[in-house]
Amino acid sequence: MRLHGFPPIIAQDAWLLILGSFPSTASLECGMYYGHGRNHFWPILARICKASVPVSIDEKRALLTAGQLALWDLVASCERIGSLDQNIMEPVLNDITGLVAAHTAIVRILLNGSLAAELFYRKILGHRGALPPIGSIRTWEGPQKRVISVYRLPSTSPVPTKQFRRLEDKLTLWERAILE
Repeated sequence: MRLHGFPPIIAQDAWLLILGSFPSTASLECGMYYGHGRNHFWPILARICKASVPVSIDEKRALLTAGQLALWDLVASCERIGSLDQNIMEPVLNDITGLVAAHTAIVRILLNGSLAAELFYRKILGHRGALPPIGSIRTWEGPQKRVISVYRLPSTSPVPTKQFRRLEDKLTLWERAILE
């Protein structure tokens, strides 16, 4: 069965765009990005924005709007069994370049996780070879020849990796990407 993601959430004056890969099954069921109760996304964003962790969809939208942030996924639709990015098949991408062109205040993009980084670097930038390491910053001459900083960040998924087991292991890189 073909799955479809969400439209972007974007403040009119958004300066920063956070890109994930595709909503998990839990996110699709609750109708909001990062809907799995153990995902670190909302707690990380709340800490950085010095706000309480949003619970409702309206609170999550308000946190993004207050921070002048935009949130979207690289994959618009795909075939997938379960929630793992590695199970995504036949992805159709969202028009990221079009969104950035329409919102000229965006000067920074954060890539949430490995698949988001791989799709952005390979499909949008046409990058070949090894991907830049997690924590790296690159620039993209985006629409209107705007220079946009692109940060590759660890996934906010609750599934631990060797290097990023807990929320605190990810927080420093996320803080740097948003506050720097």
